[in-house]
Amino acid sequence: MKKKVFVLLSSCLALLVFVSSAYAGSQIKLLVNGQNVESDVPVQIVANRTMVPVRALAEALGATVSWDSEQGIVSVDNSESTRIQALENTLAQTTPDDAVNQWADGVKSRNGALQYALLSEELRHKNYRDYAESGWITGTSSPWVEEFTIMETPAASPTEHSYQVKLNLATSTGPAGTYLQQVIVSQEGDRWVITQIGDITAEEDHSVNPEEERGIIVQQIPYQSRAYTELPEEIQARVDTAKFNSTAQVIKGKADTQYALICLGQRNTGGYEIEIASVEEVYGEVLVIYQEKRPTPGQTVIQVLTYPWQVIQVDSALPISIRKMV
Repeated sequence: MKKKVFVLLSSCLALLVFVSSAYAGSQIKLLVNGQNVESDVPVQIVANRTMVPVRALAEALGATVSWDSEQGIVSVDNSESTRIQALENTLAQTTPDDAVNQWADGVKSRNGALQYALLSEELRHKNYRDYAESGWITGTSSPWVEEFTIMETPAASPTEHSYQVKLNLATSTGPAGTYLQQVIVSQEGDRWVITQIGDITAEEDHSVNPEEERGIIVQQIPYQSRAYTELPEEIQARVDTAKFNSTAQVIKGKADTQYALICLGQRNTGGYEIEIASVEEVYGEVLVIYQEKRPTPGQTVIQVLTYPWQVIQVDSALPISIRKMV
């Protein structure tokens, strides 16, 4: 019966193998990840091709090899690949916010394996070698990422979510500047993955003034949170219509008065609210940054559909942009 050979090594672990053949006198050595592998069947060069014994190679990778004499099948089963896949499935995120947060945490902790698990298949293929050759440790020991802030920005497509990730760097002597990256998150099957990472700017900032950002002074803008009964009738009507959807709108009032309407859409319980993180003048516009506050584990909340919203009044003629902090 004609022999059939099925090699079942996954592509993930197959890429981990760096096999080199070198002459030591007349003997050819087999190196797997830099370690010499001994085999009772020597590595040979046949017709200008290097022939490597599959058992020695597979077992060096933690796989098992079996032989079915009746069917003439050599099977290589890689349990290590299954283990890694199970771990990556556990790390899979079901919301875009969770995906970008987990990725940024991987950047902060310099955990390349965590970052890789959150990438799309295309980005994995493109960046695998860089991660592997760095030993799955990214960034530098100094400066390091001290903390990060994530803000959602308008996306080019309704099927994507765009985020600006601000990485604050530090050294043993103090702050070492800010690094900004634009991250695109898209849905891939039943999980959300990183599909694009781009640098916005990278610079040093030795200022001790926390209000100074990229060479400009950020000015705080006063604002007032308005209850429903305090709003003009036309703004109340806008709230009544918009609150059922996740939206952020700027509504022009009288004179220089403007209103920022933020709605979270439907939530299955109470305990959700909108927190205004800051209202600042940046580059000639008013930037409103908000955050969704969710119920904490174990918190007692009402079991009823809710539609959290908030309106703030800003007395400024400058254009207003609204951003969500993730």
